[in-house]
Amino acid sequence: MKNTANKVTNVLGGLISYVLLMLIVGVVFPLIPPFRGYYHTRAVLTGSMGHVVPTGALIINHYSTDRGLKVGDIITYQRPDAVPPVYITHRIVSVDTSGLLYRFQTKGDANATKDTGSITQANIEGRVIAVIHIWAI
Repeated sequence: MKNTANKVTNVLGGLISYVLLMLIVGVVFPLIPPFRGYYHTRAVLTGSMGHVVPTGALIINHYSTDRGLKVGDIITYQRPDAVPPVYITHRIVSVDTSGLLYRFQTKGDANATKDTGSITQANIEGRVIAVIHIWAI
């Protein structure tokens, strides 16, 4: 009976900790003045990145210029043709630096093919700097 009570207390404590963490990271963190515009949080809605960035995870993006991004970085970008805006988090698989604008080719780790088209700085929200898994707590 005592072990069951301890398990319930641990699960409840973990759940409360998780909710508080999500409130801090998802609501408070982006509103702190020095961070506004430089950090963004997003919830991942699909499994296109496999278990690296699983469905339901919370990610934190940090603004980065196109010259600061490289092959292998995971970025979040706004799909250029989507109205209303749709944000996608995928890995950079190639960079074209031949023109005035850098162009990035992306692909989800769990996807068989690369994304169609290329992405420029205008569409990039930021580079993923943290992934918070739901089941980590």
